[in-house]
Amino acid sequence: MKTILFTLSVFIYSSIAFSSITFVDFYRPHKGHFKAIRVPMFFDTDSITIGPQRVTLGQVYKIDYIATSSTTKLTAYQKYLNKKRWVALNEFVDIPADSDFEVNSIYQTGAKTEEEAKKLFHGYVIYYGVSAEKSHATAVNSIDDLVSKICQTKVAENTKTAYIQKSKIIDSTYLGEISVKTKKDLDRKLVKNNHVIEWGYDSIGTDRKYYGAYYILTKVSTGIFGAFTALTDHSLFDMLQRSRITDNTLIVTDLTGSMYPYYSQLMVWHALKMSQGKKMHHIFFNDGDAKKTEEKQIGSTGGIYPTRSNDILAVYREMKRCMKGGYGGDGPENNFEAVLTGINRKKDYDHVIMIADNWALPRDTALVHQIEQPINFIMCGSYFGVNPGYLDLAKTNQGRITTVETSIEDLFTQLKEGEELKVYDKSFKLSKGRFRRKI
Repeated sequence: MKTILFTLSVFIYSSIAFSSITFVDFYRPHKGHFKAIRVPMFFDTDSITIGPQRVTLGQVYKIDYIATSSTTKLTAYQKYLNKKRWVALNEFVDIPADSDFEVNSIYQTGAKTEEEAKKLFHGYVIYYGVSAEKSHATAVNSIDDLVSKICQTKVAENTKTAYIQKSKIIDSTYLGEISVKTKKDLDRKLVKNNHVIEWGYDSIGTDRKYYGAYYILTKVSTGIFGAFTALTDHSLFDMLQRSRITDNTLIVTDLTGSMYPYYSQLMVWHALKMSQGKKMHHIFFNDGDAKKTEEKQIGSTGGIYPTRSNDILAVYREMKRCMKGGYGGDGPENNFEAVLTGINRKKDYDHVIMIADNWALPRDTALVHQIEQPINFIMCGSYFGVNPGYLDLAKTNQGRITTVETSIEDLFTQLKEGEELKVYDKSFKLSKGRFRRKI
């Protein structure tokens, strides 16, 4: 992604215009599969206590501004100090200009005295991802090792054959409502001796319970088991497990730089399904094979790599070709050009799965009207809420949104103007035919 310095007026305006304001006793940072940088400031000043070097980040997901307040009503002085602190942050951090992130202003009210308040954290916590360039280099260099681990033999681009041992499903159990602890206990109990567990559920409630939960336990090869247990994140793996896959399913995958943290999950999941006898249709795309932004034309951007195979080497080679061809550059991608390329190759797809970057809306949204098959948008990176732009696209396509927490369909046709859609702990209002975040 291109990184430029926001002009001061635009950055301050955007931070104020899209901020939510909450009052809590004490601030608690979020945890997850993302990076975070703390930018601390002295109490009652706009002075940053670290630096003075300028910091450049990858995709920004969310910025929390943390201050203290003795009441739940902000004074004129607090508002003045807030603006000065945003100026200081803007001078300290480079933020990608095409980032679509959430900004929250959080005021801590738990301190009883000024001395107690001075001991609390003040400043900013920025949640972000690794830069596309760094992710690209890491993924291209490590995909050979991942496939070698899965196949239990050295695999390179000139490898002629590789074999995956057939797996066997040995148990399928419906559990209904379960807690996080129950799920973790079952993971520890069942995932051993080459047993892989796939989880499905209707949703995760704000009470952190899984509703409509079930699991499928499969005996797999040592290679697949080793690759599965090495995964530090299972979000994409779990979302794919909850998606219907048939012989007429087209799987379209964004392989631009921001998506590389998920490629290992995709490869392990594909190997598991292949070991179960599945033969799947893939389209990988990288948004133009390193074309400059001004050269990318809607409908003919390129950088699209199709494959249909139950041979892991064929899938591996197309993935690597796509990854080596380019990694996107700017934020928007050519998602729907990739879908149409797949549909034109085989006319009888019953539905499409799109593995998409929640933080990068397609540049070619106008093409969605040409796609008659419903799309299941699998949202990678929706840690802090689904992008409302993808809700609009799913509504237009009459498709489905799948996040880590839940799956949403039908509501798009039933929801009326002015009504609200709740996705986990975020609310969106349908206004003039489009979904808007409710702050």
